[in-house]
Amino acid sequence: MEYRSGSEAETAQIAAQLAPMLVRGDQVGLIGQLGAGKTFLARHLICAMGGMVDAVSPSYVLCMEYPLPRGRVIEHWDLYRVKALPEDLIEPPATGCIRLIEWADKFPDFAATLDFKVEIKATKERRGRIIVVSGMVST
Repeated sequence: MEYRSGSEAETAQIAAQLAPMLVRGDQVGLIGQLGAGKTFLARHLICAMGGMVDAVSPSYVLCMEYPLPRGRVIEHWDLYRVKALPEDLIEPPATGCIRLIEWADKFPDFAATLDFKVEIKATKERRGRIIVVSGMVST
């Protein structure tokens, strides 16, 4: 699927459309250049699923957890600063957990195992983005 966004409000609407597609156990790679909007999209996915509105980037702490309704939780990872894949990501997510993983593409073998990839690309228009979602990359 490909979405086009011309504003932060449109990107938030896209996140709201994507949120119902995520189920417990999913691992989602968020891919894009620095400043592309990975954290912004993650924040709005978390919010659309009933989590905190002010979710922040886990850049310095590696992972933030956000409780969701019905016993679910989102793990929001940021692999920008790491040199090796964290061991916690080698294991499948816990029951009720959905993982959003920024910079998952730094580890191609790991990225190939993800359930979804969301690639965010800047366009020439101011604040414009193309958001490409690919699912079930491997079986």
